[in-house]
Amino acid sequence: MTTLQDKTALVTGASRGIDRATAAALARAGAHVLVHYGRSAQEAESLVSEIRAKGGRANAISADLGTPNGCSGSAIPPCGCHQSHRLW
Repeated sequence: MTTLQDKTALVTGASRGIDRATAAALARAGAHVLVHYGRSAQEAESLVSEIRAKGGRANAISADLGTPNGCSGSAIPPCGCHQSHRLW
């Protein structure tokens, strides 16, 4: 995998399953990972702790991405997030 230094990766549903593994792999490649969760806050925080313990950068975020205003008040801007965070 290429180096993802200075990149931010938003991984939706990253608290469990294959998305959790994807988030961990992106962190190993150097990305700052936004670990999105819907209802699994504890699992998301656990992944963030694992990534940080290995020297990676990560934050857990909760947002209802199924609605137009679902990002309001979260770590993701309501619009233009690919520009603000330079998502990979």
